[in-house]
Amino acid sequence: MRYRVKVEWENEDGDSETAELGQVETGPCLTESDVGLKLVAAQEIMARLQRVVTTQQLQRHCQAARCCPSCQAPRNVKDYRTRTLDTVLGRLVVDAPRFDSCRACGQRGVKSPLTQLLPSRLLPELRHLQAKFAAEFPSRRAAELLRERL
Repeated sequence: MRYRVKVEWENEDGDSETAELGQVETGPCLTESDVGLKLVAAQEIMARLQRVVTTQQLQRHCQAARCCPSCQAPRNVKDYRTRTLDTVLGRLVVDAPRFDSCRACGQRGVKSPLTQLLPSRLLPELRHLQAKFAAEFPSRRAAELLRERL
């Protein structure tokens, strides 16, 4: 049997979009180890879901940050860079636009909204787990557990 996992989301304007997260194939249940979803398949699907959700959130954040804080005019995109984000579901590489100075009001400075939002490039949930594991285990064991589980 084949299962297709899809996610559908609705934008603020009411439009909906869909993305396929993956497929899971199962065979007949001959032993107890054949029953259920395997951890590796579940982690892959959740990592893809994390990518879709995070990408959509960051795109909306960057669109909102494009407006000049002084005059609300849209600033031009200077360039795109990539940012690596560490999450509990894996490492993501996302596009990070940088905006030029405002041509309408003359406010100076290149702005990178993702650098301002995520200066450590580590999401708080992962930082919390790292601190929790570090407090409970020797550092080498904590690193092994995080690498193995996440």
